[in-house]
Amino acid sequence: MKRRASAALLLALAALWLAGCRGGYETETLRGEGVREWFLPMDGGRVEALAVWPANAEGPVPALLLVHGDRDSAQTFRRSMFSLARAGYSTMSVSLPGFGESTGPEDFGGPRSVKAILLAVDYLARQSGTRPGGLAIYGEGTGAAPALAAAAQDTRIRVAAVEEPIADLAESFRRLSEAQRGRLLRTAGGPPPGRPGAYKQRSAREWASQLQIPLLVIHSPRNRLTPLAQAQALIQAVQRNGGKGQLRTVQKQSQELDPRRPSLQRWVLPFMKENLPPERPLQRAP
Repeated sequence: MKRRASAALLLALAALWLAGCRGGYETETLRGEGVREWFLPMDGGRVEALAVWPANAEGPVPALLLVHGDRDSAQTFRRSMFSLARAGYSTMSVSLPGFGESTGPEDFGGPRSVKAILLAVDYLARQSGTRPGGLAIYGEGTGAAPALAAAAQDTRIRVAAVEEPIADLAESFRRLSEAQRGRLLRTAGGPPPGRPGAYKQRSAREWASQLQIPLLVIHSPRNRLTPLAQAQALIQAVQRNGGKGQLRTVQKQSQELDPRRPSLQRWVLPFMKENLPPERPLQRAP
């Protein structure tokens, strides 16, 4: 009897310990960067979140929210986030619904994905370490459209960048993999002709046409889902609204994104520096 009671107690303690791990943690690296992993509550479920901020920052710094593409998660950007912290930027990433440790089901960059991103935007914007007016967003692949949707809906996002976006999901439907088409059909409730609105809200061009903030598009002419002309059209849509748009073309040997995400340092950070509002001077007390 005592052995059973002891075993039950150990199992209960183990369960509590695991629950605490799942609840998240905050720590500091040997170099001094801050790291937090936790979950944002959403619709009775949870959204996995990861944040990294620079060591010894003197005052608030710009912040970049990173949105992953298909079959990735918040952890996809972990390596890049530490590099960005060393460059003086705070970063945050979330796992979209159905990916990583976030509650499903997935919605292929639809409204639930946008809601998860907006939760992250709100968190970042409220941090004392985030520079006022210094919030930018980056989305790649299937994460590009919901990233732009968030930028169109929340004015606290001042700069947007996307890489290899799906500009028109209905037009690209036939070029998706068989597995992707199957998942999308379940999520959207049918093929494009019968569900045009569902495909439209998951298309980057729908949201680019509503933006007035600076937009950077990084795209490969070899991309099989979005022709280069469609990527260029995203820039033109922003420019028609009076915003600034810039297209960077990259030559790739494969359709896969480089796990090191070199475009973040090479193009996204310079674009942020060029286009974020200037830092407000500190107000000195009389």
